[in-house]
Amino acid sequence: MSGHGHAEQALLRLIEQGVADSADKLAKISRTDWSTQTVSIKMSPLAKFRSVLADDDQDQFGACFTMPGGVFLVMIPARSGPAFADVFLPVSKKHPEGIKNRERDSLAEISNIVVNAVAAVVADACDVALMLSAPEVSHGRKDDLIKEATEMVASSGESSVVMAYVHMSSPAMSSDCSVVVLLSATWKARLFAALE
Repeated sequence: MSGHGHAEQALLRLIEQGVADSADKLAKISRTDWSTQTVSIKMSPLAKFRSVLADDDQDQFGACFTMPGGVFLVMIPARSGPAFADVFLPVSKKHPEGIKNRERDSLAEISNIVVNAVAAVVADACDVALMLSAPEVSHGRKDDLIKEATEMVASSGESSVVMAYVHMSSPAMSSDCSVVVLLSATWKARLFAALE
């Protein structure tokens, strides 16, 4: 482990805590209980990370949230869209046709809740302000979504990636998603300095 091993582990624990915290917020919005569990989490250089995803051709919904020096990206399998829409924006007698873009809006809101929960925990622990953009939504393979997110990070030096595989479940459904944090070398150093 590198000389920043303690800070790296601390950052990974904070991201896990933020993911866990998002369950309460998801419950308030959907009026059903949720469990959010980080199945695995790791940090690696961007090039290594992208090579691992190159063969994953499953269609994903992606929501990117930018900040100076970094990007948060949530990727949810597109096949989970209808089930999430039924939980978060159900068709009702009042609106039998449902809400236009139910799947997109549901997945964007879920991403928003998870990312803001993670950002709040990291910001508090590191005593920094993380000013996030509104989400930019797209579809594609994981590698393509990561490429798009990478282009949003203005960076000199090697970017780092934190990838968390998260299992989300409620009484009505379950799905896996990926929470990705891309950090410029400068932002990584800043966060690590705060966590040492």
